[in-house]
Amino acid sequence: MDSTPSGAFSYNNNLFVFFYHQLEIGKDYYKGFSALAYTNDPFSGQAYELLFEISNQTSKKRFFQIAPSVINNKEISGLPSKEGDGLIMFTYNNGYHGNEPIYGVSLLWMPLYTHRLPTKCDLHYYNKESKIWSKEESNSSFLFTTTLAQFWSAISVGRVPELGYWIFLYQECGGIRYEYKMDEKGNFVLDEKGNKIFKYIKDENGKEKKIINFNHCTYNLPIHAKIGINPWDIGDNSNIEIFNPKREKAIGKYIFREENPIHPGFAYGPYILNQYSRWDKNSSILTITYLMSSGNRYQVQVMKTSIQIYHPLIYTFMDLLSKLVKKIIGFFKLKSS
Repeated sequence: MDSTPSGAFSYNNNLFVFFYHQLEIGKDYYKGFSALAYTNDPFSGQAYELLFEISNQTSKKRFFQIAPSVINNKEISGLPSKEGDGLIMFTYNNGYHGNEPIYGVSLLWMPLYTHRLPTKCDLHYYNKESKIWSKEESNSSFLFTTTLAQFWSAISVGRVPELGYWIFLYQECGGIRYEYKMDEKGNFVLDEKGNKIFKYIKDENGKEKKIINFNHCTYNLPIHAKIGINPWDIGDNSNIEIFNPKREKAIGKYIFREENPIHPGFAYGPYILNQYSRWDKNSSILTITYLMSSGNRYQVQVMKTSIQIYHPLIYTFMDLLSKLVKKIIGFFKLKSS
């Protein structure tokens, strides 16, 4: 059993926690669900009360990780309601295109009330293409897609108080990678369902465990930030590489790759400490402070990154220029072939 909190918020003297709960069913397969729980006394030592399940393995859209932010609804134009308070939720999730899984980040919202607790019926799902909020989960869409899936903490969200801009952090590293069986020709050995078969060794107690690949190329992938004026702008805006293990020369200093019983070192679990974000209006520099896990050593680092913030029109121009250059390059490649 493995349960991971992915985000939390406080409202009306209650503390709410989103979490993902995972159960192992067999040697290689897992099932789990995401949910919201709450307590009115986090220091009591008592278990939190489950409010409702959000997604499980049978859901068409799987919102397994949720990073929330409490807002006053009237401060953001385009929400389902302008009354009272609400909760913006960025989710790291997966769905399917045909039979192929696809991964990405989606956007949810729900109203918050002082006279009652939230329910699943309060959830609204954003569709990027139509720019419409819906109470039907099936109408949701990705703000942007990713190449990797994570079921433990990999995202967080904050805001620049002076500007109101949204800051979204996420990792690219896909976590621990395992070794697979290969045949004499160097091809993967597949089971009857076409899945690759893991390699196993026995531990000191005689129990089989997967062999970890300690040199996988994804361990060097960075942590990104995306910044937007509105929550739904996040998907179209460029990535800002705020941490890169190689660029920061972290390998061998506070991220290690030698084999140990836990797992190899890589950058994951970025959690923004929004109260420590600082905005310098004279230089237009945003300094964010965030937590980052390093895997090996199995601990948390406190990180600080400064980002130059330009006028929104400059970002729009830079994005359009980047897309134009890509189209021109694609045109000449097509012509030359």
